[in-house]
Amino acid sequence: PTPTIANGRDHFDTKLYTGNGGSSTITVSGYNFAPNLVWLKGRSDPDKHGLYDTVRGATKLLIPSSANGESTQNGVTAFNSDGFDIGNYAETNGSSRTYVAWAWNVPGSASSNSDGTITSSVTKNADAGISIVTWTGTGSAGTVGHGLGSKPDLIIAKVYGDSSYSDNWPVYSSVFDGTHYAYLNDTRKFTDYSDFWNDGTATSTVFPVGSDNSDNTKSLLALCFTSVAGFSSIGSYEGNGSTTAGVFVHTNFRPAWILIKRADTSSSYASWAIYDSTRSTFNTTGTSSYNFPLWANRDAQEGKRGDGSSAASGAENIINFFSNGFMALGSGAELNVANETYVYMAFASNPFSANGGLAF
Repeated sequence: PTPTIANGRDHFDTKLYTGNGGSSTITVSGYNFAPNLVWLKGRSDPDKHGLYDTVRGATKLLIPSSANGESTQNGVTAFNSDGFDIGNYAETNGSSRTYVAWAWNVPGSASSNSDGTITSSVTKNADAGISIVTWTGTGSAGTVGHGLGSKPDLIIAKVYGDSSYSDNWPVYSSVFDGTHYAYLNDTRKFTDYSDFWNDGTATSTVFPVGSDNSDNTKSLLALCFTSVAGFSSIGSYEGNGSTTAGVFVHTNFRPAWILIKRADTSSSYASWAIYDSTRSTFNTTGTSSYNFPLWANRDAQEGKRGDGSSAASGAENIINFFSNGFMALGSGAELNVANETYVYMAFASNPFSANGGLAF
């Protein structure tokens, strides 16, 4: 069918840049949209991750790999019509260091949402299945409106606005609904715990929140994502352990960005792997070279394993990109252990049907 979104780059894209040591502002530009959500990561060095958005405002940093509270840094100093400016913050502008910038289009101003028992503020791109939600916890279990109009498949939450308060990044997955949680900033499995998401299920209007954490009395941020045919695919797959014929995941589009987490085992090799087709420009069997993951819960540079150690060989953690999906294979434990469940989220560069159903 004809996709709603014919060009994924209208809503998500990846750019690369090189730092200058803070000697001057770097303008990262060329997006087909005005970025509202930006995730930065060093490639050549173990620089910290950096998450910025227009809801909290430029310079307001959250670190996906850390439980640290929000801080003010000259990372993203301004959001522009087709990009953003990078200031002199050392973690995102080291001299001659290389970086990747993932950005999403979540336009418009925040609006009040009273769909849940807790009033929220929502900035959304319903066509692309993305919303940025903020609210203040009541100390009790309840529901929060997300504004998407369809059930979220993945929710990533974090306390913000308090630099002195450290806490983790809880993740909700529709694979488990609200019975399980994981943390974006560590390697624990999706764990059964009733009070985190209140054993509830997200709906087309709200998602559940529990009462057990001190987080629930503070200002919280949630990034909500739902699958949109031809643009995003969020779900799970089972590993087969093969180093030559790995698991193929059909997304019905050529992926531009993929996030993968080993879901049912807590292990140093259960990190959140991030791949994109801008850094990884060719497919490989991994016999001599391989495409490089970055890890959402670790600050390691490209070429490291999920536990932060150096890769032993090129055949360990391989994602190959295809016109209608991706394949996970390799001898590493992060992506394709036989009979292990993996949760993933992928965004498109273009839908399969937009190219007339032809591979390219």
